[in-house]
Amino acid sequence: MKPRILETHDDELIVIVDGKVKTIPNTPYTILRKMHMGDNRIIYTFAPFVTATETYNARIFNLVYDKYTITTRQDLANKVSATILDHYKKGDYTKFKEMFLGLYSIEHKDELVEKFILSLSKVVTVEKKDFATVEGTKAKLPVFVVGDKFGIDASGVSYFKREGDNKWNFLCTVVTSQNQSYRIPMGSLGWAKLQPEDSSIISKIVFFLNPNPKDGVFTGQLKQSSPILYKSIIEGTYMKEKT
Repeated sequence: MKPRILETHDDELIVIVDGKVKTIPNTPYTILRKMHMGDNRIIYTFAPFVTATETYNARIFNLVYDKYTITTRQDLANKVSATILDHYKKGDYTKFKEMFLGLYSIEHKDELVEKFILSLSKVVTVEKKDFATVEGTKAKLPVFVVGDKFGIDASGVSYFKREGDNKWNFLCTVVTSQNQSYRIPMGSLGWAKLQPEDSSIISKIVFFLNPNPKDGVFTGQLKQSSPILYKSIIEGTYMKEKT
């Protein structure tokens, strides 16, 4: 016989189960498992290829959406359970989809960002080994390199390559669009929104692909150590050389 709620309080429920009155926590996970799953492991199908399966470790879920899969921590058990309860009520799994997209975007952030950046242009590459600078410091990896002339490390710091010794030099870069938000397409899942720090890196890459010759603060740093690069930007031939 399905359990029945006798009383509802903010932090607990009084229920009757198999003729016995019990008190259980008033949380989505407890309600789902004890009131709908017979206190068994939660295995739920929203639609073909859209599932939430509790592992044999309580409160840890394997979530599947189409070709994407993630495993959630125990502290997300209530969040996962709430999407299932919402599906019970409404018959659609919008809440699950939104939750999955958000979690996947965070868990696979580096992979998504790299894929997006490398798709911007064939002249953009990624460096995952030591990236020493002329200042004697090492950039935070990975470093995205634009045309072998500019680099942006994982913390958003910019560099340019000096022409005399081919060493990387710190470059002070302020891009007006670095607060812009970027989203990455994820098939039937929708669009994954990137974190602000990743959007800043992308904005700088876009700038280095098409630098503004009127930005004196930017070009002034290149003039002495990379005069050929400086001249190509000022004369508007830089992008033609890259394509």
